[in-house]
Amino acid sequence: MVLLPDLAMLGYCFGSRVEARCYNFFHTYMFSWLCITIGFMLENSIWAMLGLIWTAHIAIDRSIGFGRRLKMRITNLTLHCNDVSKMKAFYNGLFNFPISKKGADYIGFYVGTTELVFNQNTDEDSFYHFAFNIPSNQIEQAVKWLKYVGIDVLPYRGLDVVHFGSPIDADACYFHDPEGNILEFIARYRLLGEYDKPFHPLNAYCISEIGIPTFNVLETSNKLCESMNLSVLDGENSDTFTAVGDDEGTFIVVKEGRGWLPTGRESRLYSVEVHLDNQASLLVDHLGNFNITSG
Repeated sequence: MVLLPDLAMLGYCFGSRVEARCYNFFHTYMFSWLCITIGFMLENSIWAMLGLIWTAHIAIDRSIGFGRRLKMRITNLTLHCNDVSKMKAFYNGLFNFPISKKGADYIGFYVGTTELVFNQNTDEDSFYHFAFNIPSNQIEQAVKWLKYVGIDVLPYRGLDVVHFGSPIDADACYFHDPEGNILEFIARYRLLGEYDKPFHPLNAYCISEIGIPTFNVLETSNKLCESMNLSVLDGENSDTFTAVGDDEGTFIVVKEGRGWLPTGRESRLYSVEVHLDNQASLLVDHLGNFNITSG
């Protein structure tokens, strides 16, 4: 009886995203306490006992390190660049992101709830793919704003806006920063965040995606899920592409050499550091060595 809530893991038969939702549903104290309350109100020992056993099961899971599948929120993203002055001119001068810190060879910006930091490293011509969550009703305005300030929108199959169906359910547009990083404004419709003022990059809620090239997609995505308590959003069991996380934060895990949308430029391994709001972190060096710290 005490293991009955773990039947929720049968959801894994339909993918880790379904399993995560089932696990969260059956491992919430609210429902176990409700059973206990019903038992006492009805003077029904079966309901009360069921609630007590359910509560004990959740507590045991917590005590041995299992917990509800977490939302992924990126609080800090640290990347390399060749010239911090160019990054300052673009991200602060043009996009107006406030500067969080700066020095001779580094600079940081506040992008909504995320701190974006660039460390200068002239020994490698690194480039990355990352995305900004914007209000769900502003993707067309975002395209117009980019063109207005003179930034080329990168088309995909002749279109400025790329539509992603289920399970992503979003529209996106792409562009470059001064060092060739492939940036993305993405409007996610499940987040339902609308904004009634004209679009500006300051409307961005956070950085919600970072590309993670790797030699082994399956191994890397499994490690991220297990060590950081995340689930697969898209591309489960793929050996070339897997999105790990959720609408608020996603690791785009790809086989090194796989082309990034929308240009097809081949992904390459470069140093990246990611911190989440649950204190978990990911450090990757240019050789593809991963250091994952659990939250």
